[in-house]
Amino acid sequence: MTLDTENITQALCREIATVTRKEEKEIRADGSLHDNGIDSMSFLELLLFIKREWGVDFLEEGIPPEAQKDIHSLAEHIQWKSEKK
Repeated sequence: MTLDTENITQALCREIATVTRKEEKEIRADGSLHDNGIDSMSFLELLLFIKREWGVDFLEEGIPPEAQKDIHSLAEHIQWKSEKK
């Protein structure tokens, strides 16, 4: 998978659909994690997915507020963190 924001966004939407048990078409990339049904348990699952997929560890440092605006913003931050390594 090419590491670009669109691919990361799509992968995040698929994973969010999986952990929230929703249809992928119900997940909105312009919506917040909370608006897309992420609760504390599914949030942890999502953080583990991000670490496995892209090697970005938010478990220790957390997700900065600007990356929490919506799924697309989170994808941009993941891309930036991945390239920074």
